Amino acid sequence: MNDKQQCCELIVRYGNLSRYEHQCPRAGTYEHDGKLYCKQHHPPTVKVRRDKANEVYTAKNAVAMAAWRIERAAPDLLAVCKIMVNDVGWTQHSPTRKALLAAIAKAEGTDD
Repeated sequence: MNDKQQCCELIVRYGNLSRYEHQCPRAGTYEHDGKLYCKQHHPPTVKVRRDKANEVYTAKNAVAMAAWRIERAAPDLLAVCKIMVNDVGWTQHSPTRKALLAAIAKAEGTDD
């Protein structure tokens, strides 16, 4: 007979139209608050795993949000660049005007 106690975590699985519950079959080797858990279900281990996953998600989400903000602002920025290039009264050889024209060409896909 096995002397080790089972992990106390209740596992819930869902089928097509049913719900199935059973106790984790692994040995309870980690104690937490007087209960035995396997490594997968040990609450501090679960917290570390979730925190790591949240950090990865937050980093990916920050990059996606930055790209979305730029994409959303791009038409307005292009319009402002066109207004500035034509209405501000830059000299023909102004570096700022050249930079604006290059940015407009790049945004419109006409840069060579």
